[in-house]
Amino acid sequence: MQDYGGGRKSLGLCPPAPSCVSTAEDPADRAHYVPPWNFNPALGRGGPLGPPASRRQAMAELEEAVAACRADGFSAKVVARRGDYLGAEFRGRWPLGGVDDVEFWFPPGEGSRVEFRSASRAGGDDGGVNRRRVRALRQALEAKGWHSERL
Repeated sequence: MQDYGGGRKSLGLCPPAPSCVSTAEDPADRAHYVPPWNFNPALGRGGPLGPPASRRQAMAELEEAVAACRADGFSAKVVARRGDYLGAEFRGRWPLGGVDDVEFWFPPGEGSRVEFRSASRAGGDDGGVNRRRVRALRQALEAKGWHSERL
């Protein structure tokens, strides 16, 4: 999480390497950009399909999805948690396996948008691991009523 002064916060941008995806990137950057998630989409929960989820409920659903995610053989450990932020480390299955840092941020306000960033600590080319992880998490959360925001 970066603080740009005056209370303006955002997730950090990706390095030039292809081993990172983030909602903070320019949408024209197809190598790094992924759309944010909405835990109360207009056409889902929070709309005609039921009552909206609270931010606390959404954070619990997100943490459950992170803990259960095993995409590409990585396992997760939550390393930071506060009301608007969840940080996790995903470790590879081999003793010298890579470590990826994944962070989720619920921006201030009444909206139900969730920003995120998934990046390999080692940099370089991760063979799409971070993008597949984000896809696996999105699919798990969509089963709970979440959706990706569209541009």
